Amino acid sequence: MANTEDTLMREVQEELRRERMEQLWKQYGTYFLVAAIVLVIGVGAYQFNHSRQVAAARAAGAAFENADFLVEEKKVDEARKAFEDLVKTAPAGYAALARLRLAGLDVSAGEKTRHSPNMKRWQVTLKPMHC
Repeated sequence: MANTEDTLMREVQEELRRERMEQLWKQYGTYFLVAAIVLVIGVGAYQFNHSRQVAAARAAGAAFENADFLVEEKKVDEARKAFEDLVKTAPAGYAALARLRLAGLDVSAGEKTRHSPNMKRWQVTLKPMHC
């Protein structure tokens, strides 16, 4: 007798839980689905943006390596053009490296560091302090 009462109580509790879940789903199910869709779209957009940044960095790295190879092959004018293109189009890190390489090419060519247009960006001007 106690066994049948436990079974009956369990079935009633399960039915109440199921009804509560149905009620919650009817009330909040749409919001849950919208939140899930927004989450999936957000993660997809993040991954797409990340893959574009990685692709741009890889392309800039390959272009930088190519320009560096041109320097080793003593094709300085072509290398200078490649580094200048990197300064204009590459992500910030590779653009900074390209500016430094351009400044190094200027120094190697015998240009005075102070007057090199590529070094002016890196110079720090110190102003005297007046007390």
